[in-house]
Amino acid sequence: MKKILLLAALLSAAFSCSDNDPAQEIDNVTTLNMHDAANGKTFLGNSDIFINEANNFETSRCLIAEIGPSKSFGKVLPPRVTQGLVRETAVLPGHLYQAFPEAAVRTFPSGKPALSLAGDYYQFHVGSAITEGEKNVGAIVRFSLLTPEDKKLPAYDSTIGTLRRYWGSNEETLVIYEFPKDTEFEWDSHLDTYYKISTENGVLKIQYRTWDDAPGRYALYARHGEVYTKVYIEIEKD
Repeated sequence: MKKILLLAALLSAAFSCSDNDPAQEIDNVTTLNMHDAANGKTFLGNSDIFINEANNFETSRCLIAEIGPSKSFGKVLPPRVTQGLVRETAVLPGHLYQAFPEAAVRTFPSGKPALSLAGDYYQFHVGSAITEGEKNVGAIVRFSLLTPEDKKLPAYDSTIGTLRRYWGSNEETLVIYEFPKDTEFEWDSHLDTYYKISTENGVLKIQYRTWDDAPGRYALYARHGEVYTKVYIEIEKD
């Protein structure tokens, strides 16, 4: 039997937050007089979101989720990327929204979308309409740029282990990393050719399948809820 060296020990998120923790207060809220396309065309922050002449939020590079009625801006809400993402939606006073860069949203094999931990998002609330006479020309919008978090996932773009076979001996490495049990994974199918990958109960295990290998740095994607991370496995040749 081959001697297995455990290169990456089982890791768990010891400092993860409880789902019952109170939401964080937002302390960097900006108030914006957002005029529509016919009256100045004000953009939301650094995004391309504006109010068109039909009194709708419109974007070509973001995806918007209408969270629903809210009396105020509220607290930090986790990304709601499964809440019907659209490029255009009505400007409704008293409603809360979130907007995500389309490039940071990934759809996994299950069909569920998730936001990259490296992708900031906007949370914004519509106050009252801006009017000239009896005509709406925009809305007063309060917004904040937020960073998604999930302390149960490894950092985005981090390397979680190295796989290596020691030629001339019976020793090889085995990469093991523990994710949350309900994590969904995705990786390049090329990896399956040379390596055996299992993800049972959120425990990622990678080991050699054949005596051939393909050295390099390989990305894997891990979705937990509505966010995901990208991590790397280094495969070295002796």
